[in-house]
Amino acid sequence: MTEPTNNLPPLLQALAREYKPDPTIAVPPLLAELDPAQFGQWLQHPVTKLVIGQYFPDLQRFIERETMMMWRSGNLVLNEELRRAGLIMALEWFGRISLETMRLFYGEVGSGVKEDGSQRRD
Repeated sequence: MTEPTNNLPPLLQALAREYKPDPTIAVPPLLAELDPAQFGQWLQHPVTKLVIGQYFPDLQRFIERETMMMWRSGNLVLNEELRRAGLIMALEWFGRISLETMRLFYGEVGSGVKEDGSQRRD
């Protein structure tokens, strides 16, 4: 990718080196128009702060506690453990959402231009 990925979490940095966007997924038009300042304003919105800053971490801790209680009581089966682990990781990942991550997913490197220089898919 030509866009720097050093702000991404380590796992996404590794994926970014080999990731190729799915051409069947359309790029949202708003993505090309959105600048980091606007994304930052969204992150500072009270509802976003509630969901990302409080609800997701609280839900994650709740699931972790419940899972530990199930494990200690001998009532945790492997499928449920894996489902809960995935949910915990997803909540953590969503809590660190970034404009750069979304642009990487869609193959965007800036205002409507893809990595190869062609126009974004609409």
